Amino acid sequence: MPRPAALNDVIVIGAGPSGLMAALSASQGTPYWSTPPSRFGRVLVLEEHARPGGIAAFGTLTITNGWILKGGHLKVMLLDQLRDLPVEIRTDVAATGIRRERDRLAVDTS
Repeated sequence: MPRPAALNDVIVIGAGPSGLMAALSASQGTPYWSTPPSRFGRVLVLEEHARPGGIAAFGTLTITNGWILKGGHLKVMLLDQLRDLPVEIRTDVAATGIRRERDRLAVDTS
């Protein structure tokens, strides 16, 4: 029996560095810690692989000419920032389609 649809403010597809940062920003409405917790958005992140991190889990990332960071460190930092926010990360779940349901969008998953 399928799980009932959850209502989220935002659904992010992919838990790589960009997806994790998108979840952080979407939850807070701003990349700064000034948003009161009562205004945090409910965010669901769907990741088709067994672990979040995407490309950040491997190698080294060069963000600018002067900022080089091991990918694993970036993943850990982003996941740490998300820990106390209303963000749920579901792994081993692929998004298979997006459809409109009245005034909302629904994401079909594997």
